[in-house]
Amino acid sequence: MRTTRRVARLRGIRVRLHYTWAIACILITAMVMTQFPESYALWQRVLIGVAGSLLFLVAVCLRELAVAFVGSRRGIRLKRLTLFAFGGVSEIALESTAPVLDVLRATVGLLSNLVLVGVFHGLYLLAASLNWFVGAGLVRWLGFIYLMLAFLHFLPAYPLDGGRILRAVLWKRLRDYQRASWIVTRAGRGSGFALLAVGVTVLGVTHQVFVGLVLMSVGWILQSAAFSSWRTGVPARALRGLKVRDVMAHDIAAVGTHVSLEHLVREHMLVTGQRYFLVVEGDRLEGVVAFQDVKKIPRKRWANTTTTQVMTPACKVRAVTGSEPALTVWEDMDEADEGVVPVLRRGKVVGVVSVRSLRDLERTRADLGV
Repeated sequence: MRTTRRVARLRGIRVRLHYTWAIACILITAMVMTQFPESYALWQRVLIGVAGSLLFLVAVCLRELAVAFVGSRRGIRLKRLTLFAFGGVSEIALESTAPVLDVLRATVGLLSNLVLVGVFHGLYLLAASLNWFVGAGLVRWLGFIYLMLAFLHFLPAYPLDGGRILRAVLWKRLRDYQRASWIVTRAGRGSGFALLAVGVTVLGVTHQVFVGLVLMSVGWILQSAAFSSWRTGVPARALRGLKVRDVMAHDIAAVGTHVSLEHLVREHMLVTGQRYFLVVEGDRLEGVVAFQDVKKIPRKRWANTTTTQVMTPACKVRAVTGSEPALTVWEDMDEADEGVVPVLRRGKVVGVVSVRSLRDLERTRADLGV
């Protein structure tokens, strides 16, 4: 299951939104709703809560823009940014950064949090002076929530800012970025599970339902962010320096043109479990047929429908060559949400690159400690 969704591309940087934002939006909406009297209609309180969650998202984006701006001014090349509920996790070109720059970016993040708390407080004073009680109540609670977030970022657990500073220290000491990242990521997951346990305890012992749920949600978001950030970086570490020809599979799941879907399903899909097939004429690619293409056709029409009729033509299929960097292909597949990409040599199919095979490579290298 995909945990992120691409939302924008800014100056070549792919921006994705992590699913933890759904948890945060529900949580912030509920927190803001409870601070307004029942004299407001339910729909009004829900609307105010949703506005609060959106303003919180804007604040987090501004914080990450500040961090990215400082990083770019220092020559750090940012490739992708994943926005979590508490901030962002950047995928950067490792050769363009150093421990001191990691500390700088984390410090900018911490200072940005405090600046945003001050902005919320200033907006509260302005709204109160104008007797705009709804706006004053909203930004007051947003300021409180962001203040709690600012304190959370001091924890030495990745991907919080405190964890980034700890990683920089370990990186400097161990001279091993990957080892340092692994240590602080484990600290992040451990801190998340600890908050989860505290939340469950509060819920069971004191019966303070709201406080317990908040702690549990924050804990889950933190451990999920730590795990996701580590998993995102692992393929990059495993594939660095490799070419497509080094990682492609040669056992190609292929069928001929004009094969009926009935035959494709019974003789291939149900036997091999494959969900993606190349349609070839000889060794030349004509198109691809995926599981979802078959699902679109009613079962009673399978016998009279051929692969040629439902396939995606080769001219619309993204293919790669064996000489391309494997890491670049992986990033492009992740960006386009592709599971398999054919490998061609002079227009002829010589192999395929699949997410599954890349994950297997990643797991093998991790198990061997390579």
